[in-house]
Amino acid sequence: MALTKTDMIVDNFEAFEKCIMNFQTDDSGDPYIYQIDLIERKKDGVDCIGSKNSSRRVASFYPEDIEQWQKYKNRIKEMCTSRPGLRAYINPSRKKASKVLLHLNTLIAKRLYDKAYTGLSKLYPSAIASCKPYKQDALWVLDVDADDPFSSDDILEYFESEGLSSVIVTSLSSKSGCHIITKAFDRHKFDEWLNNKWGGKKTGESIVHINSLTNLYINTGI
Repeated sequence: MALTKTDMIVDNFEAFEKCIMNFQTDDSGDPYIYQIDLIERKKDGVDCIGSKNSSRRVASFYPEDIEQWQKYKNRIKEMCTSRPGLRAYINPSRKKASKVLLHLNTLIAKRLYDKAYTGLSKLYPSAIASCKPYKQDALWVLDVDADDPFSSDDILEYFESEGLSSVIVTSLSSKSGCHIITKAFDRHKFDEWLNNKWGGKKTGESIVHINSLTNLYINTGI
């Protein structure tokens, strides 16, 4: 659902909880983790002091169960409401804790090999962000803006015409359009459809984001 210019809040908590969130573990008891990042962006008019990039991560949360999720939800909303320009993003793909820790070990080993001993506090967030989910847990983000040559309905009609309606998980609001959350699909064929129908104005690479973040909570009504 695209927001109008008068809308000041994007709150995707309920939609995420209803359509995506799943902390259920297998017999191993290995918990799943979700990655939530609170980010400030220069293009939102925020002076990201100390950041060499166009954005800065202010805080991160990694819920492993519904109790932690509920606790973090209230705190995230409070932080985004009290701090202008702060946005909450989430990776819709859940990740097993054991896989994250194995990936963290790889990053630590590389640091030791390279004799790179600074910035160690960033290793765990980096491990969670760069760790790939298992195939069955992978969810992709299709970023559709209001000024794109196609609409979210066009995208949904494509999947339906290809018999791929089952890959659609849900649609989450953004400030300028929506993010369609999907399971994995044939990107090459999707690229061909985009190019044939829209003359190369948009490519699958530009709108399909894998192991990426989507909007969770934005409050610009401050």
